[in-house]
Amino acid sequence: MKIDVSFSEFMKMSLGVNEANKGEYDDYFKKKLKKYGVKSPASLSKDDKKKFYDEVDAGWDAENETDLDEDLI
Repeated sequence: MKIDVSFSEFMKMSLGVNEANKGEYDDYFKKKLKKYGVKSPASLSKDDKKKFYDEVDAGWDAENETDLDEDLI
């Protein structure tokens, strides 16, 4: 299956990010990047990337949230 969205857009969709809370999510995501000392999750090792996204997922609460397939991370 081909997905025609970037990984960050996919994360936003799976975490229930919409136009109403997009700015809040972007701020939240940037704070997590700063905590990890990177400008992009692509800069993280595979293990740190998993920790990063697990932390983002655990800390962001949205009504329309869905679970991610860990193989995609």
